Amino acid sequence: MDVARCTIDDVKYYAAVFAKLPAAELQLKRRHLVCFECGWPAYFKKEAVSGQGACFGARPHKAGCGMTAPEANRGEGGGDEQDILHNAGNHIVLDLNFGAAVTVNGNPGAEGEPGGRGGRFTGTGTRPNTQLRRRLSTVLRNLIYSEQFRNSPQTIEVPDRGPHAIRDFFVPFDGITEQHVEKFRGYWGVIFDAGAGKNGSIWLNTGKQNDLSVLLSSEQKIELYTRFGIKKLAHLEGAHFLVLGTLQVSKNGTDKRYIKLDDIGYCTLYEG
Repeated sequence: MDVARCTIDDVKYYAAVFAKLPAAELQLKRRHLVCFECGWPAYFKKEAVSGQGACFGARPHKAGCGMTAPEANRGEGGGDEQDILHNAGNHIVLDLNFGAAVTVNGNPGAEGEPGGRGGRFTGTGTRPNTQLRRRLSTVLRNLIYSEQFRNSPQTIEVPDRGPHAIRDFFVPFDGITEQHVEKFRGYWGVIFDAGAGKNGSIWLNTGKQNDLSVLLSSEQKIELYTRFGIKKLAHLEGAHFLVLGTLQVSKNGTDKRYIKLDDIGYCTLYEG
C-alpha cells in the first residue's frame, strides 16, 4: 500500500515521501506505523530485491479493511492447490536443505516430490494419508496467507525435534510471551529493520527495542545474502522472516529477547 499513518505525529505519509525522511527520524517512525484505513500495525519497506519501490504493508489488516485485498493478492496464485490441511493422516516433515538456492520471490514449485508443485492450503478434499515433505519457504507463505494453516492442529516435524501441532509450534513475533522463553519454536513475522553487529554480523529486528531480534553471524549473513539475492541491509527491511530457534532473554538487565541463529537452513525470507 502507498500510504500509512504514523502515531507519533498523526501524519499521513506516502511511501515515497516517508522513504526520504532523515535516517534517524525514519528509524523511529517506522516502528509506529498503522494502516491508514483500519488502524492496525503496519510496516515500511524502502526497497525490494525485485526492484519494487518503497511501500507500506500491514498483515493482517482488520477484518473488512479495504486495503486487505491488494495485500492478500500479491502472494497468491502460484502452484497447485495443496489439499492437506484437513486430511488428518497427513504429517508434514520440514526439509531444511531442499531448495536452498531458491530466490525470495522464486517459483514455489517442486515443494515435495520431484516435479511436483507447492501451493496454498484450502482444507478440502479427501486425498490419501501421506507424509509430506515441505521446505520452510512453503510454510512461511502459508503462515502469512492462511489463517486455517496458522490455527491447524495438524502435526509438523522438525528434524531431531519431534512433531508439534502447527498452531502450537509457530509463533508470530507479536505473539511472543514469557512462556516462550527457552522454547524452540518457529518464530515468524516482519523484519522492521536490520542493523550491523560486531565482526560482520547482523541483527534482524522485529519491532520496538525489547521485541525479538535475530542474530546472524558474518558467515550466515553471506549465506543469506547469496541465497536470497540480498545486496544490502535495506533489502531485508519489510520482508517476512521465519526462524527456527530457541528464544533467549538478555541477562544485562534490558530484558531484550533474541535468537542466535544456529544454521542458515533454519530460516527463510519472503518479500511478498
